[in-house]
Amino acid sequence: MEPPPPNLNVEDPPSTSIGESTPQPGSARPQMFRSLSNIFETIVPRDHTGLDFDDWPAMLERADAGLETGKALRAVVLILQYLRQESPATIIPATKILADGSRYEPWRLPFGDEKILDFYLDLLAADEIERNWTSDALRLVGNSCADLGSY
Repeated sequence: MEPPPPNLNVEDPPSTSIGESTPQPGSARPQMFRSLSNIFETIVPRDHTGLDFDDWPAMLERADAGLETGKALRAVVLILQYLRQESPATIIPATKILADGSRYEPWRLPFGDEKILDFYLDLLAADEIERNWTSDALRLVGNSCADLGSY
């Protein structure tokens, strides 16, 4: 006796071939900047970054709302450079958050344009590689370089 044919629901999504992806449910803008702000809050002085970035906590909050994303990413790079010298262990959770954020397609180009990608490429090329963040840094690099759907 043959098994019955599979019950196909009309609402089942079509299957994708290799290399294609389907939009993930709930792919709303992640709250990446708020998470970064929570990490930076106790370590980075509010006036550290200079260059009009002195109010970086408010800037990061606006970026989660879709405002001044490029400016916020530039501030994040300056903060990461500060952390590299002053609190290298803090780079570990920040890298995980940024790697997760790099999955959000609209942020991929800004990660390159605003030097987040360069920061991590330089960090990976340095002799100070820490195993605790290397895999997240590689995820960030891979996601930032991923195809943006324009063939």
